[in-house]
Amino acid sequence: MPADAPRVQPFETRATTEQLDDLRRRLAATRWPDAPDDAGWSLGTDTVYLRELVAYWIDGFDWPAAERELARLPRFRAEVGGRGIHVVHARAVRSEHPALPLVLCHGWPDSFWR
Repeated sequence: MPADAPRVQPFETRATTEQLDDLRRRLAATRWPDAPDDAGWSLGTDTVYLRELVAYWIDGFDWPAAERELARLPRFRAEVGGRGIHVVHARAVRSEHPALPLVLCHGWPDSFWR
């Protein structure tokens, strides 16, 4: 293997109860900016929308379920150019035709998973 080849190792995440509780406490302690009632998205993120999103993250989002879904993917971490890169390496299902490699980089709005 060449000396500059990326180092690849299995990658797994698991948020602890303490970490999730801390996140919920910090979200609940958000200091909201003053904004005109009818500002909408004209001054950045609509604060009504953002408050709803934060409330969902505090009380509605099931992080362990999301982790279980992600754990179904063959995930790795590779060091490339001194940076840690999260990689999913999923091989194509066998077929009579050769598979074309597909590289998904980042994603919109938040990750490759979408």
